[in-house]
Amino acid sequence: MATNNENRSNSTSKQKSIPTIDMDLKTIRSLLEGLNYPMFVVDVETKNIILTNQSAQAYTGLQDYIKSINIKELYEASCKQEPSSKSVLNEQPTINYSYKNNDGTEILLEIKVTPINLKGVKTIFGIVNNLSHYLKVEESLKQNIVLFQTLFDENTLPILLVEPNSFTITEANYYARDFLGLTLEQLRGTPFSSFSNIPNKRFNTILSDFMEKKYTGLELPIKTGKGSRDVSIHYTYAQIAGKQVLLLILVDVTDRNRAIEAVVSVKKNLAKEVERQTAHLVELNDSLVEQIAMKENAESELRRSETLFIRLFMANPNGMVLRDIKKGEVTLVNKSFLKEFRLKKEEIVRKPPEKISVLSSNINYINTRQIKFIKPC
Repeated sequence: MATNNENRSNSTSKQKSIPTIDMDLKTIRSLLEGLNYPMFVVDVETKNIILTNQSAQAYTGLQDYIKSINIKELYEASCKQEPSSKSVLNEQPTINYSYKNNDGTEILLEIKVTPINLKGVKTIFGIVNNLSHYLKVEESLKQNIVLFQTLFDENTLPILLVEPNSFTITEANYYARDFLGLTLEQLRGTPFSSFSNIPNKRFNTILSDFMEKKYTGLELPIKTGKGSRDVSIHYTYAQIAGKQVLLLILVDVTDRNRAIEAVVSVKKNLAKEVERQTAHLVELNDSLVEQIAMKENAESELRRSETLFIRLFMANPNGMVLRDIKKGEVTLVNKSFLKEFRLKKEEIVRKPPEKISVLSSNINYINTRQIKFIKPC
């Protein structure tokens, strides 16, 4: 097995904001499976692949390859921001991993990495792009002009032949013509920059700088027959009839980018929902605190009222008793009542009024002596 770790990030020391996802692993795994693009998540500290979808599991030795590279260094590099790029996707390093299949076929994988904090754990989110087809194209082009022409015309990837200095299109295979939505006659002599919204001079400078650094996989929005698409540009130089030309392979990565955006969108929506629920809980808590304060104030007022009532009841010069309506018995008697009838407290309290002789048989006398029987509400 052969491996190749290439950090292709033109980054500065400026740190960018690292996405944070607080969903459980089961939810994220379901999300990855639903995107139908090879993806995996690596724990930076342990180097273990903690999440992967079925598409990524098809690639042999991916875990061993992750173990063999400096994953922490890659994480730090992916945290750097490239200020010249407007696309978050172009800020991330790309690594290559190659191995031989059981039948001897060499498989080349390009892995786009993005740092993500997953429930407080530093992780790298990897999206796999199989470059084996591009590898076959490059190897075959070295053989002869006839074979090259055959591969160029029949290859299912959009391929352009471009003049190296002006980046003017000289040839395009069928899939390139179909992808860009123009005929070969319309494409010949057309500056490649015309398919971008970037000014011609600026576009050519970006492409030149990109190739001088021997990078591959430059991502730019390209105008095609089906509208604007995110395109990863791969290149190689070739000699055709003694003339050097630039061969550009165009890979539509729009679906891959949308997969990343879907993950980021879920994270943002989750953060908004948490914020909304938190605000609602704070509002409920404030209301509860207010109700508790009102209840405590009411209870305090009631206690003061009860204390004042008892004092007035006991100090009243008229004989008075207080009866519990539910229990049907006397619960309180003042001193004036006890003195008037020469009774003791225990002879009155906790007894029904009808069993207290002075209350049951001397109603007229009680009334003339101005003894009042109170029935509290």
